Amino acid sequence: MAVSGAVGSAIVPVLLGDPALRLILLLRPAPGCSVEERFEILKKYWAGYRLDDSVWRRVDVLTGDVAQERLGLSLETFRTLAKKVADETHCPRRRGGELKRMPGNPGPHESSATTCPALRLAQEVRGLEKLEYLSTVGVAGTMEGAIAERRVIEFRSFHNTYESSKAEAEDLCGRHGKGLPVTIHRPSMVVGDSRDGRTLHFQVFYHLMEFLSGRVTAGWVPRLPSFRLD
Repeated sequence: MAVSGAVGSAIVPVLLGDPALRLILLLRPAPGCSVEERFEILKKYWAGYRLDDSVWRRVDVLTGDVAQERLGLSLETFRTLAKKVADETHCPRRRGGELKRMPGNPGPHESSATTCPALRLAQEVRGLEKLEYLSTVGVAGTMEGAIAERRVIEFRSFHNTYESSKAEAEDLCGRHGKGLPVTIHRPSMVVGDSRDGRTLHFQVFYHLMEFLSGRVTAGWVPRLPSFRLD
């Protein structure tokens, strides 16, 4: 499970609330920050959820990368992981850490690149209970009207490469995930916990709010009398 994104990091405390669950977390080193250091940073963030220290006995951390073959793991580790995993949640974070720009981030095919290794792992797991894929409502692109909860196969254009790469990843789940218990989730813009606003990352929405409030424009704010914000 990749947990360094806004959604993945919020799911971990919920899962740890079940004393019967054991989690295997996949982390990759960041510039100037080892996996061990990243995990300690995450633990400090999760401390805000009032987790007992004993929960970490049920957590294993692997060094890897969801965009690499076998998730960046050795063949032996990958096979061992496949034997252990009964439930897999795939919440890929946009790589590079820069979340201020939506167009061009991530690069073309990036979400699909992270999806293929996760699907391969799922195919190796006997008795897999479910594979959860975090997509986006943006896979509808420029389509208008209600978007049904089904595979979107109609031709459409996209506003940016983030939408198109997620759509390609959904297509991969449909074509290569046949026979697997795959659930695709399509959230809109994620801004934090609905109860207290807690979030690991301040993303696009927050920078937009800074602009609309005049905080970063010396008090100047746009006049938008009929504008609706999603």
